[in-house]
Parts: sequence; C-alpha cells; structure tokens
Amino acid sequence: MAGFGWGYPHFLENADIVEYLYAAPVGLLPCPTTSIVLGFSLVFGGLGSRAWSVTVAVVGLFYGAFGAAMIGVWIDWTLFRGALAMLLVGIFEGKFVVSRDGCR
Repeated sequence: MAGFGWGYPHFLENADIVEYLYAAPVGLLPCPTTSIVLGFSLVFGGLGSRAWSVTVAVVGLFYGAFGAAMIGVWIDWTLFRGALAMLLVGIFEGKFVVSRDGCR
C-alpha cells in the first residue's frame, strides 16, 4: 500500500518509471496519501491502536470507494482493498497472539 501510494500512477500517464518516484501527488491528493498511511499502519500492526486502525480504515474505504465509483479512478479499488485489510487489523487487534506454540 505504501509503495502504491508513493508511485500512484493515475495522473502520470506515459511517464518514465523514475518520474513516479518524484511526481506522485502524495500530500496533495487524499488517495495516495491515505494509501501510504495505510501501508505503514499495516506494516506496524495498526500502531497497536484499535482506534487508529479503524479510523484510517474508514477514511481509506471512503476515499477508495468515492474515487473509484464517483470519479472513475479505478485504481482506487486498490486503496479500498487495503482499507478493508486495515479494518480487519482494527477489529482483530490483539485477538491472535503468536507464541512458541503457534497462534492461539
């Protein structure tokens, strides 16, 4: 998700791969910015906060669905799917603990 947000391809048609690294609209548009926040939140297990996980997930679900359905930016379904994963992290945060015996 973080990589997707960093190289958000929608506004850079026919761009060189290097252009994606410096011209992505991170911080300017909500979808790539939310994607990066979601990506790092997923990597760090929702930062150990159910409230953070659910809040970021709801924002991602909204912008992903709105961008894809209303604006027609179909790659925003990727953001939507990442937000669903974040929502699952928020819902099940702390439910599965990995121990020496495996998951319990």
